[in-house]
Amino acid sequence: MIQIQTTIHVPADSPVGRLRLGDSAGQWDAAVGHRFVDELFSGTIEDAVLAGCLVQDYQFFDAFLSMLGGCVAHADRRDSKLRFAAQLGMLAADEDGYFQRAFPQLGVAEDDWRNPQLSRGSRVPGRDVRCGRAGRVRRPARHARHRRVALPRLG
Repeated sequence: MIQIQTTIHVPADSPVGRLRLGDSAGQWDAAVGHRFVDELFSGTIEDAVLAGCLVQDYQFFDAFLSMLGGCVAHADRRDSKLRFAAQLGMLAADEDGYFQRAFPQLGVAEDDWRNPQLSRGSRVPGRDVRCGRAGRVRRPARHARHRRVALPRLG
């Protein structure tokens, strides 16, 4: 088994550094020190746990693509449009491909990732995510997921 060790040095005066050291330091430490993160980096996470997390995360993918497409269409400067377009390209090539390869390898049926039961952390409060067209899940905006840390309970 390959074990990955990683350290990222973040300047204290950077936006991420201010999050890390500011009022949200306790939440930050809880998130990066969570059992899920430890098992993910050590390669010991169970396939079923990883599959469940990927299914939930993928539910935000369409909305995130749409949001970035809108940013490309409506940004007021060419450099901004190009930055958003580059992000779209990465999502189309790398991130979606990762999900599409991972689901079959983890034994996730297509209907399970297309129409999953959303976990509490994947639902947007006050919004019925099940009322999309033709009974499909209406995917909430990706940014809503980042309002709080919602990691799975592991034993």
